Amino acid sequence: MNSANGGLTSWPARHPWQAILIAALAAIASILGILHMSADASVQSMFPRGDPAAAAMGRVLNEFSAADDLLVLVTLPENQNDTALLSSYATRLSAALHDSPLIDAVVYRTDAQSREFFAKVVAPAAIYYLSDTDFQAARHRLTKPEMVKQIHQNEAMIAAPGPAAGALSAALLRDPLRLHEFLAAELNAKRPVKTVGNSDLFLSTDGRSLLIRVIGKKSLGDLDFANQLTDSVQHQTEKLNTDHLQIDISGGYAIAAASQRSIRHDMIVSVFSSIIFLQSLFILAYHRPIRYFLLAFIPVALGIIYGMGIRSLISSTISPAAAVVGAVLAGLGIDYTVLYLPHYHLAIKQGQSPIIAVAQTTRALGSTLLAACITSIIGFLAVGWSSVPALRDFALVGSLGLAGALLAAVWVLPAMLVLLGSGEKSSARPRVNLTPLLAWIASRRRWIIACMCLTTCACLAVIAFIPGELFPLESDLTVMHPRPNPPLDAEAKIAKKMGTDPGSLAIYLHASSSEELVRLAYQTEHRLDEKTVRQAGVIGTYGLGALLPDPKIVAQRRNAFTPAEIETIIADFKQAIADSSFSESAYEPYIQFLRKTLSGPPAPTITDLLPYRRLAETILSRDELNGSRPAESMMLVFFDSSLDDRASRVRAVEAVRQALADLPGATLTGLGIISLDTEQAIQHDLPRLLMATSGLVAVYLLLHF
Repeated sequence: MNSANGGLTSWPARHPWQAILIAALAAIASILGILHMSADASVQSMFPRGDPAAAAMGRVLNEFSAADDLLVLVTLPENQNDTALLSSYATRLSAALHDSPLIDAVVYRTDAQSREFFAKVVAPAAIYYLSDTDFQAARHRLTKPEMVKQIHQNEAMIAAPGPAAGALSAALLRDPLRLHEFLAAELNAKRPVKTVGNSDLFLSTDGRSLLIRVIGKKSLGDLDFANQLTDSVQHQTEKLNTDHLQIDISGGYAIAAASQRSIRHDMIVSVFSSIIFLQSLFILAYHRPIRYFLLAFIPVALGIIYGMGIRSLISSTISPAAAVVGAVLAGLGIDYTVLYLPHYHLAIKQGQSPIIAVAQTTRALGSTLLAACITSIIGFLAVGWSSVPALRDFALVGSLGLAGALLAAVWVLPAMLVLLGSGEKSSARPRVNLTPLLAWIASRRRWIIACMCLTTCACLAVIAFIPGELFPLESDLTVMHPRPNPPLDAEAKIAKKMGTDPGSLAIYLHASSSEELVRLAYQTEHRLDEKTVRQAGVIGTYGLGALLPDPKIVAQRRNAFTPAEIETIIADFKQAIADSSFSESAYEPYIQFLRKTLSGPPAPTITDLLPYRRLAETILSRDELNGSRPAESMMLVFFDSSLDDRASRVRAVEAVRQALADLPGATLTGLGIISLDTEQAIQHDLPRLLMATSGLVAVYLLLHF
């Protein structure tokens, strides 16, 4: 008796009320800690550490506004063709969102700042923006015969009858040689989005849809903010849709918000479904299942709470992946109490008192339960070796939860059993007697072991000789997103409507100075223009090269025209005007423009771009816009098809990475890149982790027993 009652393992049985009180106080403290925890709102927790692409992606998501935009695609009904409905809706939406504390701007047309930048910065320095081919063509147009030809064409166009003669005359007065055609061709080729006609609206290629960009005040990394912004904009889009337009919402904010809602829903469903399935299993397996289930489950639930409470002491945030581990722990931890209860009831049937029965059960099963717990924790520790913070958090929470479940099984459950007392009423008889089956297996153990060995050898042979890649990973990247996923579907629709592709990637650029950053941007563009890269699917880029000239071309073009050549061109132009019906004095501003442009004006730099914030923020970081970090930018890389398919993604990524391999400061990034790196890391580490985990479990069991 004294031996049974001695020791810490029997203390809960000898002092059940005190044990329950201690367990309750620990549970309350744990719950208070859990209530102060919040979900990790940063998507960086899902990125592996040590991966340059992941580090670059974190910088892009947190510091670049262009990565965050909420996209609203507004499409006319089938029976409508009036684009005025689209612009009217966009105007109303912009006004409704103007004072929102969540929104920085609503953009659906080329803004005034962008037009001013091209008029005041780009046009005077057009000589630096032209390709060699267009520059030679423009230079040829500045010869006297070509200028005379252009002036005669202008006379014929103005003389033609029609209501547009006045507007045409004004346009030709501003640029009678139509040199802007060369610049427009260059700039249009670099536009990331193709629109219809000459409208300043962001119209789709078919003219039936309008793209509206909603720019938030916080980064995409804040999932709570993404959810608030998406809900706010969606509410307003539905409220203002009086013309029965078709509304599609996508972009980084919307996709992140959809993922967050799905994770939260899955967390709730997984926990409750775990409880329901476990109770259903008890109903099928036992008589008096509800009482037996409560005895088995309550200690496990308390143990999981203890583990989460200890986790709250380590950090006040928890990753979404770790938050759903409760359902897994419930299924694992209940094994401890399910093993404990039959042994206890057997001791009760043999005439032992509850205190003695509990003490005997704890001593008899303690070593076995500890072994089961530690081997499971070893599995979690294998996951904890991952470089992904969210997976390490998952492993930590899982390990603490299992340890808590074991503690509750040998502390809380014994106290509960003693308080309930002895007797058959506290036991549960199984509905199915497995003794005959076990006896049959025992009588044929050699044959069964032989069959299992043959089956194992056959499976190993299949694995060894199966053609192709063993266990290839899913090729479709979209399986990483919850389904159904309207924002993700809308992303593909927007890409098709606007003439782009949904699989674009980003290149994070950083350099020692603004000048070096522009030089790096052009070096990157030239690398991506190589034949092997184009064959891999790259069709274009959008970065600093779309707004600022190439430093190499600047050095070449600054002295492309000698002072004597400039004076000859001016004299020939004056003579062509004098020989026409136009007045020379009316073209004096254009003559000054030619003189200034051909003389090699100062080339635009990042400093000239910064005042035009709406345009600059499409490729520059927030720090750079604020002047605190003037040497980083982002370049978008466009492909001729989606990169959701793994084979296409691997081919494109390898080609681009090989092209940029020896170019310091240029890092290819994007969710597709990180996903690919994670796949490769899994394929590399998984066999070693499996062998290491199996070895550790085997060694521990040998030492334990």
